[in-house]
Amino acid sequence: MASIARFQDVMTLAVSVIHVPERGTLDLQSAEWQKVSRSAIFWNLVDRGILSVEQLRGGRARLKGNCYVGRSRVADDLVIEMHEKVPGSLAALLNFSAGTDFRIEHVPGPKSDLGPLIAILIEHFVGAVRLYASRGRQFQYDRIKMTGSLIGGRLDVTRTTKLWAQGLRHLAAFEKNEVAFNTPVNRTILSALREIERIARLVALPPQTLAQARSMAMLFSDCRTAEVLFGARSEAARQAERLAASTSDKALSDILGLASIVLAHESFDYGQNVGGTTPRSWFLNLETLFERAVRRSIESALANSGQVATGRRASPRIFPTVSAAFRANPDLVVRQKSAGRPCIGDVKYKQWSGSPAASDIYQLLVHSSAYEADRSFLAFPADDFFSHDLGEAVTGASVSVYGLDVRRLEQDVSLMLRDLGFLSRQQAASYEQGRLAFVSHSNEVEV
Repeated sequence: MASIARFQDVMTLAVSVIHVPERGTLDLQSAEWQKVSRSAIFWNLVDRGILSVEQLRGGRARLKGNCYVGRSRVADDLVIEMHEKVPGSLAALLNFSAGTDFRIEHVPGPKSDLGPLIAILIEHFVGAVRLYASRGRQFQYDRIKMTGSLIGGRLDVTRTTKLWAQGLRHLAAFEKNEVAFNTPVNRTILSALREIERIARLVALPPQTLAQARSMAMLFSDCRTAEVLFGARSEAARQAERLAASTSDKALSDILGLASIVLAHESFDYGQNVGGTTPRSWFLNLETLFERAVRRSIESALANSGQVATGRRASPRIFPTVSAAFRANPDLVVRQKSAGRPCIGDVKYKQWSGSPAASDIYQLLVHSSAYEADRSFLAFPADDFFSHDLGEAVTGASVSVYGLDVRRLEQDVSLMLRDLGFLSRQQAASYEQGRLAFVSHSNEVEV
């Protein structure tokens, strides 16, 4: 199976990994396709638009990746991984991402060592616990033996006779049923909530998520036992897995599955697998992330000399006197602080083929004309920085095309801004020196 890579799981199970390129295709042979098509999780990913499939002759199939990167464990011995088109782009662009950039799906994914993405799993866990508590926690009835002058339960004749024999005829013994929330499920949830406090010392967690975890732990304080306070974390993780497998409640099984990940100090980061499965998979749209990374880099490089915004803030009409339905909405609107006409830019996360597509040029020129801009540019991801001046179009706007290396995006963006006239050579050099000094200082602090 040439299209399927294999690695050895820590549980000695040989796991196959199918690598589907982002916005690319992968042909599977008949035997491979039969294995993949038997997975209900795979068809779940297809239904959710993560990837698509096309049937070919001879029992073969073609998998088509969309704009996402990520991975999912569709079977015990099979992982589907959508990888980036530009090598190294995922690692570089992750620096510009936030938790909201990840599309989290309720489908299994491979486990990894504890990493930054544990914050997303914890956020999902805390949210699921809040929903569970709002609907009413699991409880059980405990029978409590009581003694009093007023009977509030089932009379215990034997114990009452003994009291009377002692001369305490004003008392009666009885058993009373009481609602107790100290169940194995609730104790496991509390153990995971308490473990979040320890994880916060190792990985940066959003303050809001940490505060919610603490408040939920207070709600479950009636489940504090010696097992919860002093028990082994590994045993609590195994208990969570056993409870998740034994319950028929899907929502509760989801909570316990997340609890086992938290207690085991595991994650679902894009790294070496450690075996096993998480109840979540993540997928990241690199197209939108590349656009945001370029915009933030431009904003940082311009500092006080200019500003950059998206076309959504003020999108002029394309047909001013006819229809308001069509509006110009470029990715970037760059302006000098000293006013003047804006510079319009579009970011295209596409494999550079040596020439921009005609449709991209037409779209850029319409945007520029609507903004009355005399400069415009297209930005593509590339292995190294490049610039091409296409000259002035018949609309009056000049067009430039730039290739930006996502692995050194800040440096290449400063070169692009210098070429567009927004930064002088001295400003670009000063910005790059300042950035390198900051990185050097950060590394020294980490050491």
